Amino acid sequence: IYVSSTVNENTKPDLNEMLRIVRERPSDHPGVEADLKPYFGPNQWPDETLLPGWKTEMLEYYDAMEELGHNLLPLYARALDLPANYFDGMFNDPLWTTRNQHYPAVEGEENQFGIAPHRDHGFITLLPVTDTPGLQIQTKSGRWLPANTIEGAIIINTGEFLNRWTNGRFMATPHRVIPPKTDRYSLAFFFSPSWDTIAEPMPTCVGPDNPPKFTPVRFLDYRDWYVNQNYLNEIGKSQPEPPTPEESRFSF
Repeated sequence: IYVSSTVNENTKPDLNEMLRIVRERPSDHPGVEADLKPYFGPNQWPDETLLPGWKTEMLEYYDAMEELGHNLLPLYARALDLPANYFDGMFNDPLWTTRNQHYPAVEGEENQFGIAPHRDHGFITLLPVTDTPGLQIQTKSGRWLPANTIEGAIIINTGEFLNRWTNGRFMATPHRVIPPKTDRYSLAFFFSPSWDTIAEPMPTCVGPDNPPKFTPVRFLDYRDWYVNQNYLNEIGKSQPEPPTPEESRFSF
């Protein structure tokens, strides 16, 4: 349940099943050696006898999506009036993750969704379009609109980390999935920078009339804070802001 969402008061479990996969890393990677699950570490793949070839096919898909994410970085830099190579070095070891998701065709209760209204946490989300309806995007006026089906297209959602990085210039996209009439599948790819990248307002996003709105935060700290908010809220110990780099619990 996205209880920490500021888009909607979410009170009921989402109607979906999901397998999360993170970037494959060697056993001597510092994050793996530090056993920082679920952000690093070996994935739990389905047995090859159950899904022959599935792991190989999905790794090829993830490699292609990571390449696409890298190819988009110069476009984002230029859109922010920055040099095309501005993000070079910040995505050398991208901390991406995926949600391989199934939304069953079931009737939800009031205020219950396939996935409840929320904003993604990272830099951008890449989502290949499916011809099964369900995904909706919220406009600035609060109206929910269905995402158009365009064959072969990929939807790109802005995440909250990019929103902070641009000092609010690029808005994180509120979205939800309503329970579909027929089974719906999605392969969301959450593309984000290396774990130690710090989001400080970019030079073209601040000025005398536009001071920084957010404190600096390292990406792994932000993601950890985002995930934990769901659990901390339930026990009344939510943390309003993510930790600063000096307050980080990670030291590898």
